[in-house]
Amino acid sequence: MKKEILRLVKNETISSIFDSLSDSFYILDRQGNYFLANKELVKRLKKKLKKEVVGKNIKDFHSKNELQEFKEILERAEKGPIYHQHLGKKGEWFMRTISTLKDKNGEIVGFVIVSKDVSNLREQTIRDPLTKLYNRKFLQEFLIQEVKRSKRYSYPISFL
Repeated sequence: MKKEILRLVKNETISSIFDSLSDSFYILDRQGNYFLANKELVKRLKKKLKKEVVGKNIKDFHSKNELQEFKEILERAEKGPIYHQHLGKKGEWFMRTISTLKDKNGEIVGFVIVSKDVSNLREQTIRDPLTKLYNRKFLQEFLIQEVKRSKRYSYPISFL
């Protein structure tokens, strides 16, 4: 399967299509190694060249907390394509679409991931347009996320 992907990636037309996307597009193998990365992902990871990303592992770019969350997401993706919202380091929001990549025998060999910056759309859905205050929808999502984080890392949590 890797040979088939390599042949596809080496095709300059396909490579230029991936690079023209405004979304991050990348392929990870089962171990979390970047097999393919477009220019947008390279830029988001604060690198200049694809070779600084391709062949590296996700742990080379993300914290332990982010890695744990990402591994859980990939495990869910093994059951079928998922759509996942992700909060970036600078407060930006991304919508990820994660699908499995399978070999001829139907075995999962990796993941195809498209990540779109939806920060502007996200702001419009979580803030009141008049007051600019966070709305109830944001509070519910935030509390769920914080309770999960509290359980995962055994941190205490309190509400006022």
